[in-house]
Amino acid sequence: MQYQQFAYGSTAQELWSAASVVVKQLKPVNDLSNQQVANAVAERLLHRFGLGHRECEDGIVLVYSVDSQAVSVAAKSAAKKYLTSSVINQVATSMREEFAETSDVGAALIRGIDAINAELPTGLKKWYDYWPEALMILVALAVIGFIALQIGAVAMAQKLAAHYAAPSDLASSSATGQNE
Repeated sequence: MQYQQFAYGSTAQELWSAASVVVKQLKPVNDLSNQQVANAVAERLLHRFGLGHRECEDGIVLVYSVDSQAVSVAAKSAAKKYLTSSVINQVATSMREEFAETSDVGAALIRGIDAINAELPTGLKKWYDYWPEALMILVALAVIGFIALQIGAVAMAQKLAAHYAAPSDLASSSATGQNE
């Protein structure tokens, strides 16, 4: 099977790693449909070439078959959250419509990439976007601090009680010892 990489790079501002592949013609494999073959090609390319950052699992592959109009999007776990099956169906529909209108493979591919970009987060979180998490951490620290203060207060009270109880016990025992 011949394929060519049309584009590789980052999408949106989130720095997703993506590759777009144009296939002139898919070869039939056993009893699989062209769509099933395109899905297998996309998955294999995604994992074979290690697209995406290992820590982030953000790789995406878009495969477009010109002859059968099969469109497949394979994505690693972080990208799959945004590229659901309904989104992928919308991407495929928009690519097919563009190709039907213009007969331009590049235009169809760009429309697919734009449709994928529209679904991905468009910016890195800023420090102030983490306020709910920060608030939870502050509350947890306050609770831990309060518990630590309570434990410390109880321990201090026990030490003080032991310190002040000991001399009075000694004084009373020595007083009773003198009377004997």
